[in-house]
Amino acid sequence: MGLLYSKPLETAFNSFNFFYNLKCLSKWSPTAKTFPLFRLPFVACLEVFKTLDPIELFIFSQCSKRVANCVHCSGTKKWKLFVDTRRKLIEINNNYKLFITESPTKPEWEYDRRGKTFFLDYQKSENSKQELRKVLSQLQAAFRCPVTSFTYTDWSDNGQCWVSVLKHIVQHQIQPLESIDIAGTFNHEDFDWALQNVKVTGKIGIRIYTARFFRPDLMMFKSCKCIELYYSWLKINDLDVFMKGWKAGSLPNLQYMAIGSDLFHSDDHILGFKRDEMKQLGVRRRLKIDENLSTECTGGVDIQSDDGTEATMQLGSRSSDCKLLNTTFDSFNPFYYLYSPTKYRNCSTGWSPTAKNPSNKYSSAKNFPLCRLPLLALLEVFKSLDPIELFILSQSSKKVASCVHIVGSEKWKLSVEVGNKRININDSYRLIIIETPENPSWKYDRNLKTFFLEYQNSGESELELRKVLSQLQTAFRCPVTSFEYAGWSDTDQCWLSVFDYIIHNQTQRLDSFRLSGRFNKDDLERALQNARNIRKINIHLLGTLHFTTNFQPTCEQLTFRSECFLTISLDLMRLNSCKYIELALSSFTCHALDVFMKEWKTGSFPNLQYLLIKRCKLNWADTILGFRRFEMRQLGVRRRLVIDENLSVDCTGGVDIQANNGTKATMQMGRRSPDWFELFVWNN
Repeated sequence: MGLLYSKPLETAFNSFNFFYNLKCLSKWSPTAKTFPLFRLPFVACLEVFKTLDPIELFIFSQCSKRVANCVHCSGTKKWKLFVDTRRKLIEINNNYKLFITESPTKPEWEYDRRGKTFFLDYQKSENSKQELRKVLSQLQAAFRCPVTSFTYTDWSDNGQCWVSVLKHIVQHQIQPLESIDIAGTFNHEDFDWALQNVKVTGKIGIRIYTARFFRPDLMMFKSCKCIELYYSWLKINDLDVFMKGWKAGSLPNLQYMAIGSDLFHSDDHILGFKRDEMKQLGVRRRLKIDENLSTECTGGVDIQSDDGTEATMQLGSRSSDCKLLNTTFDSFNPFYYLYSPTKYRNCSTGWSPTAKNPSNKYSSAKNFPLCRLPLLALLEVFKSLDPIELFILSQSSKKVASCVHIVGSEKWKLSVEVGNKRININDSYRLIIIETPENPSWKYDRNLKTFFLEYQNSGESELELRKVLSQLQTAFRCPVTSFEYAGWSDTDQCWLSVFDYIIHNQTQRLDSFRLSGRFNKDDLERALQNARNIRKINIHLLGTLHFTTNFQPTCEQLTFRSECFLTISLDLMRLNSCKYIELALSSFTCHALDVFMKEWKTGSFPNLQYLLIKRCKLNWADTILGFRRFEMRQLGVRRRLVIDENLSVDCTGGVDIQANNGTKATMQMGRRSPDWFELFVWNN
């Protein structure tokens, strides 16, 4: 019952005539449509339900009302739903996704089990919000579980469907939301309704980009634990009134608040404190709001409410930031002072914090003897820092740079995107390098986990990128595992010098190499020769290029695409080490494929598991291994070829063949397009 194409589930697929249709019907279509599932004992029926994942249960629940009333027995009431209105996405337990997509043709659906994603098409209409509400209603009716998180991001006044979806959620469940996150440009009435009627127990995140004045009554958030309001039109007077209410004990649940506004002025006061007093730096402390959320305070002024509750008010380095941090701070590191006071500021003196800058009024805090701490204490300090903070700390001296790797940074991975001048650390933290004609500065946005580094405009952006990459690898001692470049100009070839630097300065091979755009022939040939030992290679060529290469990779996966008007000559016989090959080149003829398949039969491609040739030049009379085109296009049993844990493809027919060593395979034509040729090698 838990298999991909089990008979009871396929019965559900075919009974589901509401708006779902199978994309292809072949010999594997189910016949056991009258299986008496509900005649099974309850315990047996429950075991059947337990073998299905949430998406399969949802599809199964659409068979009938009786089925829909039973699937919750598998424990679905404990599940949680996340709704993203703009993307028309519903997530189940943050693992399984339902995407609702608009289609001008007949509605279809597709379930990708590997990606745990369900794609649902519906007939194109003006009322997309109704379709999302319909699916959400069906999910909640079947699973009897609440929506706990709602998000919406849009920059157009026209896309206001989020309100109707939010009203549907509020009207159909008693349990309040755990979080709501909305960003964009909003209709004032809709936005005001949301603030007044939506109950949230956890976090409210609001980001408004609009010319309209957004000046909410802060007391409407008095039951919240964490408040973040950015790009508002609140004035210091509003915050002063709010803080007087907090001081009187009107906000007992509040632990953290951040307010962003462009209307804070230098002569304003909050509870009698001036702006400069709230901006001063001091001891760095961490406030733990819950097990998943924490924030840091780097100074400000300490205050106390009438009931004795202690808090800190801090005004950020920019005019738009004001924070209130409530309750007791974690004293995990009593020696945890700022090692670089310029770290939380846009400093015009450069982004590298050195102790040689006498003009810095905070330079006295740089003399803390951090490296004199015992190793275990130093390790605890380093563990409390994220990768960006560790990188900034490593720039204070060579001694510190040689120590930060003790936190285990050797296990981290770097990915480089040359076109965006970006370096990613573990796919979570980002360093973005920006060119500026002014004095260099830097800024670290902790919420986005992004470090913005500016450098003087010199025309050598690749040199700056190499410099930062070198500093990262020196400090963390970790390899670059992924390289990516997308460029649309033949003259912008700075990517090659960065790629050469990576290849010649580390022994570990890259895991992924991606190129997309227009390239100089010599540079492209040089890159391909250096990229032979990379595990995954993905090349997409644009522009008028006549290119012939003797490229012979030793990679596992190769994807090579070009536009139809390009002439790219690639020798298939040189790809004998690849496991997965996808080529979209118009230079392949039936004769070339026939020669390749004869070589495969002799065992010349022992690693090959899957081959896809797009846009091959085939006539109806052409044959490959004696098989004609119409024979390779016939439908048959649907089978899935699993290449690795993250990659699989489906075969829906074709002709079965066998190599001289007994390896079985299937050749198929036209599964998705008439000029596609595919080879599936069945090792098991």
